[in-house]
Amino acid sequence: MKQRTRLNLKKMRATLPVADYQLHYRLRQLLANHEPVTYGDLRRQHEVNPVDLESQLATYPEIFAAGTSAAGRPTIQLKEGELPTREDILTRHQLVKLVKEAGANGIHLRKLYAASGHASQVVALLLAEVPEIEAQGKGSQILYRWVGAALDSRIQDFREPAEPEPEPVGEQSEHAPKTHEIQFLKERDKLAALCQKTHRHLHWLGNFLDPAVVLKLCEAFPELFVAERIDPEVPDSLPDRKVRHINNVTTQN
Repeated sequence: MKQRTRLNLKKMRATLPVADYQLHYRLRQLLANHEPVTYGDLRRQHEVNPVDLESQLATYPEIFAAGTSAAGRPTIQLKEGELPTREDILTRHQLVKLVKEAGANGIHLRKLYAASGHASQVVALLLAEVPEIEAQGKGSQILYRWVGAALDSRIQDFREPAEPEPEPVGEQSEHAPKTHEIQFLKERDKLAALCQKTHRHLHWLGNFLDPAVVLKLCEAFPELFVAERIDPEVPDSLPDRKVRHINNVTTQN
């Protein structure tokens, strides 16, 4: 990689935390009345990119909630109650990751302090709010162990585990599904899992599935998925889509 390219990448990465910080607290102000606002309104009135809204929803589910308007458009709103700061949320994510990586052996409080740079009191306070983490012992000898599911509850890893090759049992039945058909069905199930709680922007889904495959799945299984344009008032384009799981959409009376 050329030196100039390295410098450009370094500058870009350095701006990402600042951009996330600015957008996060700007959204808190824009949504301060706790009412749902459509992606289209935020884009037209405040020039907020829908992809950035999806990112905020995925990263800070404690702060923002996704929804759908009566017209079927995606919305975002600020949750009510005493909300944690962005910094506390990101710190907790970092600590949870360290505990999970420690596996069954667990990790002591003093090691979390050394690895994260956060005071022991802060570490203990933030991890006390995570029900999937078990704490044993006292003082700096407290041992934290992950007792929850193996997958992260915030952003799941939908990659399929490797499966052993089946042993040959003679000639394959002509009615048995072919390899590409099996893969397509796996991708259908993956899309259903990704969209099970809300609509998903095609840009966000692209982190897990090829966008072209997502649209093919919507065409192949119209009883399960629907792909809709985010804002019908702007010219049509491929990324301007949201996908939702029909079985999880509430019909309007």
